[in-house]
Amino acid sequence: MGALSSVAHLEQYPRVNFAPATRATRTKTRVSEPAHKFPPVTSAKQQQLRAAPPAPAPPPMPKTSKLTSVTPLPAGMTRQAAVRFLQDHAAMIDLNPLVTARHRIPAPSEAPPSEAACAWWAVTDRIAYLPGGLATGSVSYRCVFLDLPGVGLQTHCYAPMGVDLRTRWSVGGGGGRGSAPGIGDDASDPTAGLYLCEDTELRCSVIMTAFVKKTLKGAHKRLVESLAQRAVDGLREEEEEEEGGEGRGEREEEREKHG
Repeated sequence: MGALSSVAHLEQYPRVNFAPATRATRTKTRVSEPAHKFPPVTSAKQQQLRAAPPAPAPPPMPKTSKLTSVTPLPAGMTRQAAVRFLQDHAAMIDLNPLVTARHRIPAPSEAPPSEAACAWWAVTDRIAYLPGGLATGSVSYRCVFLDLPGVGLQTHCYAPMGVDLRTRWSVGGGGGRGSAPGIGDDASDPTAGLYLCEDTELRCSVIMTAFVKKTLKGAHKRLVESLAQRAVDGLREEEEEEEGGEGRGEREEEREKHG
């Protein structure tokens, strides 16, 4: 009797099913969405972002290089002749094998005060875009020339692609004439005679440094060759003048004898 009353007492509570839930009875837990949603990116905005050009790469940092070249002048070259050649602006410009045209221009309005009274030149160079001369073009730039009396020449070139070139040519040495080194000479001591000193300050990007240095090296070689030719021509003219003077003296002596 007591057991039946206990069972009857339990039946008044709801029956609990402890069987595992089937796939049909399982419920999915929904993740609550944030209160603030970002606006969806529309197709028009996507196209605008895709069409936007990429940010330009920063330009390469400029590099400053200082070069000094000291070359003994050839035998027979006088200081006056060397300085005179250095102050021939057209001849100095033509030392660059890339030059195709050059002419004098007035100083631009933006010229620095220290260069406003100097000689300004417009120079055009030939450049090759592809090796072998398959594609060539030209670039123009301006150069400033300042004559240094009795010393030489100072130039400043505002070249394309941010190339800033300052060069000072000076004739030094204690001798009256140059003395080219030969057998038995001390070629390591350029002060034994006249010598040409070329001081260059180059400011440009790292990409252009090697090309500009190669061009400067070729121009310096042509400058020394031109000075050597000037020395030979000067000696020849002096010899002709001396021979002419001796001939005139002999003719005058003959006239006096016959007179």
